[in-house]
Amino acid sequence: MKRTIVTIAGLAIAGLSVTACSTQHLATAPAATTSAPATPASSAPAPPSAPASSSAPLNGPVGTTYTDSGDNGPNDSATVYSVTLVKVDQQAELGQYETLTNGNDHVAAVEFSVTGKSGESSDDADSDAVTVGSDQQDYQPSFDTITEGTNFNDGDFNVSAGQTVIGWVAFELAPGVTIASVQWSPGLDSEAATWTVGS
Repeated sequence: MKRTIVTIAGLAIAGLSVTACSTQHLATAPAATTSAPATPASSAPAPPSAPASSSAPLNGPVGTTYTDSGDNGPNDSATVYSVTLVKVDQQAELGQYETLTNGNDHVAAVEFSVTGKSGESSDDADSDAVTVGSDQQDYQPSFDTITEGTNFNDGDFNVSAGQTVIGWVAFELAPGVTIASVQWSPGLDSEAATWTVGS
């Protein structure tokens, strides 16, 4: 399944800046800026703006929204959904019957919001998400239940156009380690979208 991720760069005062993509190439548009007031007729025209770079990374802060587009097979219409990292809890609380693999570790968790844009999208957040710790090590989802909320439907989500679901993904981290960034990579051949977590 081929998928492409693009970034919705963020809200500006005047509107929303949306990125563009193709099935072979990822691109990120610069954030929107407010326009200057109109100049008098006698003023010289402003120089044309430079073209946007087509090789900007898929990287943003918590709250950035990325869009995943692909299809569910040759006979299916294109499906598109957006995913936003809503919140990071560096010290999540385990569910009632959960235990850690290593008693010295702790659980951190991230909350995602997934919204269907077109078609009917389904995927597994536990397969798509990974965190990079402050020790520069990758941490895979731990599948633990936490008190903050549910992990979608055991990681699985299904959204149609206009539908939004919210879920948490938990990670068991080594002592003293915090989440430095979160990555979302919905296909084996897709570039990871990354949220950088502030200290």
